[in-house]
Amino acid sequence: MILKRIITAYWAIGILLYVSFTAVLIKNPDFLLMHSMSLGTFLVFGIAVTASYKKGKRFFTGQNLFFTVFACLVIEGVLFQMASWFIDKDFFVFSKSDAMGYYLGSLRMSKMGIAESLRYLFQNNSFDDCGAFLWVTAVFRIVPSILFLNFLCCIMGAVSALMMFNIGRSLMPKRYAYIAALTFSIASFTARSCVGVNKENVTSFLILVAFYFFYIYLRRKNKVHLVFSLLFSLSMLFFRVPVSLLLLFSLGLTLVLMYSKGPLVMVFGILLSIVIYSSSLFALTYDRYLRGGDTDAIIERKMELAGGGGVVNQAADPLAAFAGPFPSIMMKTTKGTCFYASGLLFRVLLAVPFFVGAYYAFRRKYRRLYPLIFFFLANALGVAISVKGLEFRLSYPHMAMMYLVAFWMLAKYDYHRMKRQLPAIAVYGWFVLVAMICFVWNLR
Repeated sequence: MILKRIITAYWAIGILLYVSFTAVLIKNPDFLLMHSMSLGTFLVFGIAVTASYKKGKRFFTGQNLFFTVFACLVIEGVLFQMASWFIDKDFFVFSKSDAMGYYLGSLRMSKMGIAESLRYLFQNNSFDDCGAFLWVTAVFRIVPSILFLNFLCCIMGAVSALMMFNIGRSLMPKRYAYIAALTFSIASFTARSCVGVNKENVTSFLILVAFYFFYIYLRRKNKVHLVFSLLFSLSMLFFRVPVSLLLLFSLGLTLVLMYSKGPLVMVFGILLSIVIYSSSLFALTYDRYLRGGDTDAIIERKMELAGGGGVVNQAADPLAAFAGPFPSIMMKTTKGTCFYASGLLFRVLLAVPFFVGAYYAFRRKYRRLYPLIFFFLANALGVAISVKGLEFRLSYPHMAMMYLVAFWMLAKYDYHRMKRQLPAIAVYGWFVLVAMICFVWNLR
């Protein structure tokens, strides 16, 4: 059972990483506190996943998933908020640049009338930040508190897990659908998106809603569900323009491949690409994220994100877009990157199952997986081209898709529905490689 081995590898590699760098970080009280909180998320994740894996079939229900995810998110969120309060005396969780803007702007808008707040919103903010301000403002009209906002985000994270579970059930056995939704939803990076003031949590929620309705449409062939899927995809324009375009492209291309034959597939595919790439929204994306094709500006941004260069940092950027980002346990400054570490460790362990699953799905023509694979590859490629593979918030939107495809492959393999079984040395060789990559990354 490869899934069982992955869970064991998570524990083994994680303990080695955390123990190895404790001696270095213990010299700085702030670093040690953040390291301890990160270790706490590692334990919460590992205990919850290990306990769930050992349960019987009756345990894998939506109700159990909701309460497990909600409880874990609250616990991890409290750990993050404690570190933020003790070190910075605020609840922005080491991301003041964006969070402060969202907080102050939304707080001001919450005290205005609806019409006045909308005028203020569109006059003072970029188009793809409007969604975040609308969401936070709506919450602040009820209770103007970051902690209340975070509490609602934890509920939203639990609801997202239910939708992911529902999608997974149409692709794989309940046990694997449950654990796929659980491992993504309680990962430290998901918990981190539920605290502070940001738009990542809502972005992931809307993407999953779009896929949720799309898969209902595939099962029931009711066009109302397809309309809802497209509407939620379009709503992403108010959060991340390129993600919305890529989501529409992925869903549209899937429909073309599923319901068109022969030359029509190529014709519709070309027309769909032309419509998206000729839109004014794509032009906006091209100028903002690819610097209008200015190579020097792109390289300058790459050097900035890579910390000035170095072979490891430079090589990691494109690799991180598809197989990472990688867990950063070692710290040089009080940034919140260590809070992503435990979740990213498990995510890296799923990289090979995902790509093997994607290959197998295309070879065997499992079309129900196409929208997940298309969206992951399109978004990951966009992140890699814009040399922002090390910027986690841009990789986060396609992360859930990777989990679903990877667990679909693991279910196929573990239930002996694949003809070829990998030798144990290949599986353990992958785990050793992951451990080496993580250590080299943290020692860079």
